[in-house]
Amino acid sequence: MAISSAIMLGGALLGQGFGSLFEGIGDSYSQKAQADFQAKIYESNAKLSDVSYQDAIDRGEEAVSAHRMATRKFLGDQRVQLAAQGIDITSGSARKIQEDTRLLSKIDEIRITNNAYREAWGYKIEAIQASASGQFVRTAGAANAQSTLLTGISGFGSSMLRAGSAFADATTARSNPKKPIG
Repeated sequence: MAISSAIMLGGALLGQGFGSLFEGIGDSYSQKAQADFQAKIYESNAKLSDVSYQDAIDRGEEAVSAHRMATRKFLGDQRVQLAAQGIDITSGSARKIQEDTRLLSKIDEIRITNNAYREAWGYKIEAIQASASGQFVRTAGAANAQSTLLTGISGFGSSMLRAGSAFADATTARSNPKKPIG
């Protein structure tokens, strides 16, 4: 009776060992796949941020161009109004008004460009962070998968040792029936 108990225990330990091994393998693949999926999401976000970076610069250039056109129209309107009043637009206060308008317009162009580049820089930082996060997730996922696999292998090895011990006890008990199984 004691021998069959030892054999049953050994068989159960073998089953437990294989269960640990297969669970470790399955969990390892699952962790790796999940990390790869998350990394792809981060990489996709990085690409979208790069597109947004270029879009912000392009929109800034378009805004500067539109502002220049509006300034030229405004300067033309100023000249027409001044000339309609009989004022010489090439000298004195009339000339100073036009110079101030050009100067303020140039300051506005710089502000528009600066704002566009600040927005673009924010997108560039997002892209860098997303790319780094993707690399980190992929590396961490691989490390976690290896750790899980090693845990499964360790559980398998431990169960195999205990099963071997149980079978050895059963074999010893069979050859020496008076020795108690412990």
